[in-house]
Amino acid sequence: MFAVVGLAVASVGWRLRGVSRSLPGAVLGIGLGGATAGTLAAIDGYPWSNVLVLAVGVAAGVLLGGALPARARPMLRLLVVLSVLDGAQLLFAGGTGGDPSESWFHLLVRGSQGNLLKLGVVDLVLVVAMAVHGARRGLSFWPATLAGPVGLLVAFAYAALVRPAGGLVLVPFLLVGWVLVELWVSDVRRRRSWREPSDVA
Repeated sequence: MFAVVGLAVASVGWRLRGVSRSLPGAVLGIGLGGATAGTLAAIDGYPWSNVLVLAVGVAAGVLLGGALPARARPMLRLLVVLSVLDGAQLLFAGGTGGDPSESWFHLLVRGSQGNLLKLGVVDLVLVVAMAVHGARRGLSFWPATLAGPVGLLVAFAYAALVRPAGGLVLVPFLLVGWVLVELWVSDVRRRRSWREPSDVA
């Protein structure tokens, strides 16, 4: 489910890659204001809060993907740093109980067993940012948008096989998805270069 959501938001981000920064900036400001108000009031916004979370995720992702230099290494560094921080959060932070206000910072989807599946807004931001950044680097639609969904699929497969009891942090899996897509793009480019006719007569 979240891989499909990831592809959807990445596609939107890819389409908005050239938009003026003022529009996503305004959406981000309004969204964060609403999320802050909902959190302070301890209001459970589900399921309507999902609209706000998606808007914030796309807007912030467009801004982040547009702010990074259009080279692979800055995105790699960002994902590595955030992966370490995400892992540290799981290791040292206490468990999160059913706080109603968390709906303002997580995309919540009702699972088949009636439980709520959560995707953090930061994860959405990164999925969109990878798509926007890939587009700015000259990648076509699929190579630019697949990194996030691939990472979420890997996370889903890991959770299904290992069933971690302490929760699951997603940024490291987004990093894995990004690396896999980058390796695929590099392989395709290498194969194309081999097939190009030589200039030597």
